[in-house]
Amino acid sequence: MSVEATESEFRRGWGTLLASCAGLAFGVATLAISYTIGVLMGPLQDEFGWSRAQILVTSTIVSVVVGSLTLGVGWLADRINVRRLLIGSQLGFGLGFIALGLFLSSLTSLYVLYFFMALAGVATTAVAFAKLITSQFVKHRGLALGLAMSGSGFCAFLVPPYLSFVVETFGWRAGYFAIGALPLFVALPLTVLFIGRQPKVSAARPVSVPLQQAGSAGNFTLPQALISYRFWATFMIFVLGSCVMTGLITNYVPILEDEGYSATQAAAMAGTFGISVVIGRIVVGYLIDRLWAPLVGCLIFVPAAVSIALLAGGGLSTAGLIATILMSGFAAGAEVDLMGFLVARYFGLRHFGKIYAAIYIGFALAPGFTTPLLGAARDHYGDYSVGLYVAAVALLGAAVLLISLGRYPPLTGAPQRG
Repeated sequence: MSVEATESEFRRGWGTLLASCAGLAFGVATLAISYTIGVLMGPLQDEFGWSRAQILVTSTIVSVVVGSLTLGVGWLADRINVRRLLIGSQLGFGLGFIALGLFLSSLTSLYVLYFFMALAGVATTAVAFAKLITSQFVKHRGLALGLAMSGSGFCAFLVPPYLSFVVETFGWRAGYFAIGALPLFVALPLTVLFIGRQPKVSAARPVSVPLQQAGSAGNFTLPQALISYRFWATFMIFVLGSCVMTGLITNYVPILEDEGYSATQAAAMAGTFGISVVIGRIVVGYLIDRLWAPLVGCLIFVPAAVSIALLAGGGLSTAGLIATILMSGFAAGAEVDLMGFLVARYFGLRHFGKIYAAIYIGFALAPGFTTPLLGAARDHYGDYSVGLYVAAVALLGAAVLLISLGRYPPLTGAPQRG
């Protein structure tokens, strides 16, 4: 592809990138639990007397709702213009937080309101946005994915201190209103302005040469992917990575508070996670366009696992804690970029939405069961060390599985079966 053609990708697609970045910054994967519940946990405990484990059941609820419906979102993304789906989901998602601020009064209402908020926001995950990006970008698909997915990093950097300020100044109910304003007044207007009908790669139509060159020429169907070793290895890579990163994200503020930092200090320190997520997204996106993507991922996951083990050991200085947060954030920044790129490269684009969604189910669902366990382990043992050591081992396992994926499939020929 010529330089002119490459530049034209960004000229044509900058609006999609901007709207996708904002949509992923303020979607269900970021705001529902990951970058908000850690700040809200203390105030909710003080107000209602709930344990951390009880509050983190909301993570399970959100994960089950999103995970169970993600394949449907992927199916729709392969077939229809996702603009209306995104608009409706962003609107309902924002209103779900407004409802939490208005009506939360008991543990039952907490669970019910989180259920409906997640249900409304299910289409704001990376599935629809990844379909848009992989359909519009070829030569610099990795970089485009990185730029779009960096939205979650901006969320990690901006939302914890923003939410902490609102909660400490106006109370936790105002905090829920402040969260709801982000999808309603930032993400939704950009979707309305810039997201239209994405290029489609349907099962009934031949794939164009540029798109075919950028993915596996076999263009797996979902059933073909499901009998491939690579599918299940990829599935487990992102299950393990998501469990580790979601557990860290949701507990960094409490972990730092246990180290003696105030809620504001802890939120500010945890916010540095977002800086490294943004850097990780862009750097990884740039590298995987040029190098073997599994190796890039492995070289990022292994140092992050070591840093988590050091955090478990305790005794780190403020600078050491921030360095650990930055390292794990860099690894978190690699996850979703790698997922979209690996699915396109190993399985093709024709059924990208369904295959990506099938992997994303594990990515979204598994942390809902493991994150409360991290809180429960802290309640039981009195600190986070045991849970953090388990997280470090899990991330090392993801690195090994990445290397096991082997060479990219050839660009022509039948689907590879393993």
